[in-house]
Order: sequence, then structure tokens, then C-alpha cells
Amino acid sequence: MSTPALDPPPRGSSGRPSPSVSPSSPAPHAVARDAETALALAAAWAELPVARIRTPQAGRDPATRARHVAFYLAHVGLGLSQRAAARAFGRHRSSIAYGCARVEAARDDDRTFERDLARLERRLAGADGGRP
Repeated sequence: MSTPALDPPPRGSSGRPSPSVSPSSPAPHAVARDAETALALAAAWAELPVARIRTPQAGRDPATRARHVAFYLAHVGLGLSQRAAARAFGRHRSSIAYGCARVEAARDDDRTFERDLARLERRLAGADGGRP
């Protein structure tokens, strides 16, 4: 008894199977819009221009903390995967993971920061009418 031949999976230009897109994956423009929303909220919270938060500078600079807040808001508050957030912010996924971990740790240690972050998350959800 012979088994019918199966068609091989579709191949991309690299010769590897083409990546499948999940029907629940957000559209790229929606991901970019969500990242911009997170950046704008983090910039307003930190009282910094968005352009300063976009810079790749690391360290203890206030822009670094605001950037981590934007990563956190995009991932946790808006539900973007770390990979999608990384693409939208032009970063590596590990940078998003690191920023989210820093925010979680700071949230546990600083009540004022916890309140600020909760307020930002409510703004994302539209729970407080968009007020800061």
C-alpha cells in the first residue's frame, strides 16, 4: 500500500519554509501605532521629548527609564509580544525583556512609581478618560 505524496511546505526566497502569520497577529501599522502611544505616554510621564526616549543611549539617564516604561506599556499594557514590541521600537527582544524586568522591579520597590505606572496603564485602557 502506497502513501500519497504530500506537497512540500511553501518556501521563501531563502529556501526555508515561509513563516506563517497567525490570524490573531496584529497588523504592522497597529503595532507601530501602539508603540507610538506607549512612547508618547512614557515621554509625557517623564516630561521628556519622545525623540530623547528613542535614542539608544543606556545607563541611568531619565530617558532610559522612560524608554523602559514605554517597552513595559507596549508589552504589558497593550499586549504586544516582546518580539512585536522589539520590531516596533527597533530593538532586540532581549532589550524589551530587560526593560520590562527593570520596570517590574522598580514597581515593587517604589510606591510612587507603582501609582504612576498604574495611572499610565489606566490611560492606555481608557479607564480614566485620558487624564494624566
